[in-house]
Amino acid sequence: QLAYATYLGGTGHTDNIHAIAVGPDDSLYVTGETMSPNLATEGAWITRAQSYSSFVAKINPEGTAVTYFTYLGWSGGYSKAHALAVDATGRAYV
Repeated sequence: QLAYATYLGGTGHTDNIHAIAVGPDDSLYVTGETMSPNLATEGAWITRAQSYSSFVAKINPEGTAVTYFTYLGWSGGYSKAHALAVDATGRAYV
């Protein structure tokens, strides 16, 4: 049964999700790669995409809000996250 459907993307021409995990509170965690420069949430570790950047996002259990989003990678580099795990405390491992 479909619980919800939503869109996660930005203004870049590439947004790809490569892995999904469910956290202990039923939040959805996703990781992948993007060229969109405008996805990060307030307080993100890295706030702007650099070339192709990996990302990790947390979506609330209802699917109505991204509660956390940050880019991963380094300036000018290419990174591509392929796997994701979430532990019992809600920490994401990419």
